[in-house]
Amino acid sequence: MATATPASTERFRLGEGPVWDAARDRLLWVDIEGGAVLEGVLDGDTITVTGRVGFDTMVGAVAVATDGTLLVAAQEQLVVRHPDGTRSDGPRVIPAGAARRLNDGGTDPAGRFLVGTLSLGGPSQREVLVRLEADGRLTVLDDDLSLSNGLAWSSDGRRMFSVDTLARTVSVRDYDVGSGAVGPRRVHLRLEDGFPDGIAMDAADHLWVAVWGGGEVRRYAPDGALADRVATGAPHTSSVAFAGDDLRVLVITTATSELSEEQLQSHPDSGRMFTARVNVPGLPVASWQGLAGPGAPPVA
Repeated sequence: MATATPASTERFRLGEGPVWDAARDRLLWVDIEGGAVLEGVLDGDTITVTGRVGFDTMVGAVAVATDGTLLVAAQEQLVVRHPDGTRSDGPRVIPAGAARRLNDGGTDPAGRFLVGTLSLGGPSQREVLVRLEADGRLTVLDDDLSLSNGLAWSSDGRRMFSVDTLARTVSVRDYDVGSGAVGPRRVHLRLEDGFPDGIAMDAADHLWVAVWGGGEVRRYAPDGALADRVATGAPHTSSVAFAGDDLRVLVITTATSELSEEQLQSHPDSGRMFTARVNVPGLPVASWQGLAGPGAPPVA
C-alpha cells in the first residue's frame, strides 16, 4: 500500500470535490462546512491556497467553465460566479429551509453538471441526483438515495458511476453522452468497511474511491477487483481527483468534521489536502458547458 503525502498547511473542516482546472493551472475544491470554494496552486507534492470565495451557506461542489466561470452548488441551489466576481442565481434544487443540502457534483463528458443531495435531518431514502441541462432545466436521475455522493464516467463515456454513501454502494449505469439518456442503476461495488465517498476514473478505466472512515483511497479494476490502495492517515478521507500537467498527481481531500478530540490528536493531518504520484494518469474532466436559453442566467 502506498502512502499519500500531506500537501497543505491549512486544515479544512470538510474538504471535498477537488477539480483540476488545466486551462488556468489551478486546483479548485470546497470546504463544505466552511462555506468556501478554494483555489490553489500545485507545486510538486504541495498545494498552496491562492484564493477563497466565501458563501453564507454550506457549499457542496464546484465546476469550472472554459472561461473561468464557476458553477457552485450552494446549500440549496446552484450559483454562477462570473470571472468578474459577480454572481447569478441558478436553479433551486432543494426547497427553501428543507433539512437537506446539496452534496458532491461533477460534469459528464459533454460538460453537463450533475449534483446530488443528502439529509440534514436524519435517515433518508429520498435523496436525489439531478442533472443541469443547458437550458437551465433539471433532470432527475435518481430520487431514492440515502446520500448522493461521487460521480465518474468510463473513458468511452458510456458508463456512469455514482455513489450512495450510506448504502455503501458504488453503482453503474449505461450513459448516452449525446442524448443524456441513462440506463437502470445497478450495483458495481459494495464496501464492507468504511463508506464510499468521492470517486475518480483513471485512463485504464480503474475507479479510485475515497473511503470515509477508512483513511485511504482504493483503486478498483473494471471488474470490481481491488487493485491498489493509498493510505492518508486521515480517517475521514473524502474525495479524490487527478491533477497536474500529466494528470499523474492524485489529489485527496480529508476532513476534521465528525472526529473527536482524541481522534484529531491521533491523526493530526486530518483536514489537510494530500497528494500521491500514480503510474496511470487520470482521465481529464470536462469543463462545465454553461447555460443558454430562455430564462437561463448568462454565463459570460
